[in-house]
Amino acid sequence: MFTEARAAGEDGREVPAGEVGELWLRGPHVSSGYWNNPEATAAAIDADGWFHTGDLARRDAEGFYYIAGRKKDMLISGGVNIYPAEIEAELLLHPSVQDAAVVGVPDDTWGEVGVAFVVPRTDPPPTGDDLSAFLAKTLAKYKIPRRWEFVAELPRTPYGKVLKTELRALISGSEGERGPGIGDRAEARATAAAGQRLVGSPLGPAHARRHNVSPSRSGPLDAGCLVAAALLVYGCSSDDYAG
Repeated sequence: MFTEARAAGEDGREVPAGEVGELWLRGPHVSSGYWNNPEATAAAIDADGWFHTGDLARRDAEGFYYIAGRKKDMLISGGVNIYPAEIEAELLLHPSVQDAAVVGVPDDTWGEVGVAFVVPRTDPPPTGDDLSAFLAKTLAKYKIPRRWEFVAELPRTPYGKVLKTELRALISGSEGERGPGIGDRAEARATAAAGQRLVGSPLGPAHARRHNVSPSRSGPLDAGCLVAAALLVYGCSSDDYAG
C-alpha cells in the first residue's frame, strides 16, 4: 500500500516547498467515496483520484509534510492568510493557559480578525494584554488576536475536536450548531480511538506527526493515514476526528 501526496494551491498545482497548500492524497488506501453520498464524494475526490482532505500543509525540502490547520479555519485579515492552529500552539505554551482556540470573525476594516477563546489555568487568569505580549515574542503582530474571551471550557465533539462553529456563534449571538453525524457513529469513534493509540498521540494540527509521503517518493502508510481512510469509508469527514 503506497500513497502520493501534494500541497496544492487554489489552481490545483503543487505549491513550492515551504509554502502552505491544501493536502491532497491519492493511492489505493483512499476510499472510492462517501457511503451513499455522491455529492460529498464529488466535492472531495477529483477526476484524477486526488482526495482533497481540507487540511492545510507545507512540505519541506526533504519531502516531509507538516499540518498547518484546517482550510475552513483559515482566516484572511487585511489580505494575509492566518492559520489559527499556529496561534493556538503558541498560546498553549503559556503557563497560565489550560486550553485555547482561535476563530475568525467578520470585520468591516480588515475583512476578518482573530478572536481567541482561552481556558485559564491560574486564578487570577491572565489578561488579554498579557497573552498578546507573550505571543508577540514569537508571532508577527498581524497574527495576534484582536479580541480575547475567557471561558470555563471549550465546546468539543466526542472525538475531542473543538466546535468552532459554537465559538463563532457566541460572538455573533446566534445559537451554535453541532456538526452532522457527531455522537452517533460508535464504530467510527472506535476506529479513531484505536488510531490514536497506534500513533501514540491525538490526531490533529497541534499534535501532528510528519509523514514521509512525497510526490517523488511514495512510501508505506502509517497509522494516521489508515485512520483517515477508515473514517472516509464510514462516511465521516475529516472534521469528525479529534483535532
